[in-house]
Amino acid sequence: MLPEPELFADQILTRRETFWWALGLLLLGLVGAFLIVPYLRAWALSHRLVDAVDPARKAHTLPTPRIGGVAFVVPFIAGTALIAVFLHRELVEAAFVREWFVMVAGALAIFVVGLWDDVHPLGAKVKLAAQVVICSLVAVLGFQLTTLSNPFGPEPFVLGWMGWPLAVFWLLSTTNLVNLADGADGMAAGISLIIFVSLALTMWFTAGITMFLLCVLMVGALLGFLIHNFPPARIFMGDGGAYFLGFLIGQVGLAGEHKSTVAAALVVPFLALGVPLIDTVLAILRRALRGLPIGRADREHVHHRLMELGLSPRRTVLLIYVICVIFCALGLVVFFQRGKGFAVSLGIVFTVGVAAIWALRYFRDVNPWTQLREALGMRGKTTNMVAACSRWMKLAEDYQQLEDYLEAFWDFLEEQGFCELRLQRGDNLPMLVYGREPDEGNFLTIKFPVCIRGRQVAEMELDVANMQGIPPRVWERYATMVRDVITNWHELHSNNWKKA
Repeated sequence: MLPEPELFADQILTRRETFWWALGLLLLGLVGAFLIVPYLRAWALSHRLVDAVDPARKAHTLPTPRIGGVAFVVPFIAGTALIAVFLHRELVEAAFVREWFVMVAGALAIFVVGLWDDVHPLGAKVKLAAQVVICSLVAVLGFQLTTLSNPFGPEPFVLGWMGWPLAVFWLLSTTNLVNLADGADGMAAGISLIIFVSLALTMWFTAGITMFLLCVLMVGALLGFLIHNFPPARIFMGDGGAYFLGFLIGQVGLAGEHKSTVAAALVVPFLALGVPLIDTVLAILRRALRGLPIGRADREHVHHRLMELGLSPRRTVLLIYVICVIFCALGLVVFFQRGKGFAVSLGIVFTVGVAAIWALRYFRDVNPWTQLREALGMRGKTTNMVAACSRWMKLAEDYQQLEDYLEAFWDFLEEQGFCELRLQRGDNLPMLVYGREPDEGNFLTIKFPVCIRGRQVAEMELDVANMQGIPPRVWERYATMVRDVITNWHELHSNNWKKA
């Protein structure tokens, strides 16, 4: 059932004018992003703004430029400027002028934060603080939740003062969910493309022609970018691009809610982000059970598991696209039913999440409780390892020479069960070796690159002679913590690295 007549977009432009505007903006986004990427990629490679290979946490096998978000932000700026200049009267008549400029400014501000982090890492706390400030300002200046659909009755819930914090939480969630989805070539761009296609339809019935045109513009820009980002990717969107897309999706959803008589416009992006939402919940659960920091990266996300099961990167991404399309379709059904069926749709998403746990072998043993007891049994050792590595990071400032630092650090590593540490540095520097070579027999060697700002500066090897009944994948997690300690020393003493 279609929405009530009053929900249709204001007929400010004729259908013919709307068609030509939509086609022009679609081509602007498509051609603009497609042509920008090759120049952007060459510039990023020349300035070493690349995402280095990291087999412990990432899937790509070649250093890849990570500032691709610029490719679709530039057409966004051009397209929104055209709309503001030539459709200013339409924005005024739709009472959407202030929100329009707040939306554009907010999206560009969050993009700058992410792009800055891509070039010069800011740290998780700084990024979160900047996100909170931007989301709060945008909510105060016009984008707030006013009502929520009531699945049990015709009258929606009026939020009152709670609308502001909920709007901030919504914007923070969409911003970071898209960023979390950017773990495989083409995944975040493809999911965002599907969402903007769905939002274009909902905006036609809620916020009006101008928001519809904005969604069409982003569809074109993402298509142009995806040509270069689809596996195997030649460029990544980076945190800047992911933050921008997630924040814009959240803002467009709020615009639809703000201008409609129902609050179902938020349902489409909420359900469409079901895949990264499920992935995030699973990541939090497994890291909490293992005693790892919730923000620690790993290679056990949904797309990693699909590739472990034998799917190619392309088939993995295409399967996730299909699931996203299904979730978007559920959101559109709820939208056109004026919020009805939302509980059923959530039930379907929950069922898919439970199915993912089993199909992706998150419980790899025949008896899942055995693995759960094993994870809880090692949780204490893992927690101690995390705490000790954090302490050694704080002590890094006290050691000006890398050899002295590693010699002191090695005593701790030997207590944890490692038998030898080897660090091969660049520029023909001698290899640093600590511990003893393991006896012949059953032992594990773990190799990881040490990367600083996208550039590999050393290679670390750790040997384990006595496995102590601990699975290799757990030793690999411990090795990543050791690598983080070494990386942290370099970041604090970058001028001394080559001298060490």
